[in-house]
Amino acid sequence: MNNTFTYKVYYEDTDSGGVVYYANYLKFLERARSDMFYANGVSQINLAKHNIFFVVRKCEIEYFSSAKLEDILHITCKIEQITKVAVLFAQEIKCENKLLATAKVKVVSVTKSYNDFKPLSIPQDVLLILAKNT
Repeated sequence: MNNTFTYKVYYEDTDSGGVVYYANYLKFLERARSDMFYANGVSQINLAKHNIFFVVRKCEIEYFSSAKLEDILHITCKIEQITKVAVLFAQEIKCENKLLATAKVKVVSVTKSYNDFKPLSIPQDVLLILAKNT
């Protein structure tokens, strides 16, 4: 299954020099993870209706080169590990064939209880879908 997603760099993503602001790479990574869920039939809206949310627990990112205004970015999402409550993603951001950044992002499944988020097992049907992408 193809878990590579393509995005264009817009002016809003860059600093005054036309270079992508470092924190905006996190937005591209998030967008690709969300699109991967959606492309595989996992609706985050439906999960939210059942009081199930995925939140980032940990993120490690390493930058190698800069993206610039109007670059076309290719972001891959690979699932490295799945547990009952967490998914570890390995992600890459490339422009053409040049590696710009790599990231390891751990998301956990939680439920909102009053003003708190509590760990929650990932629903079995979602686990089966995600397992196909490991």
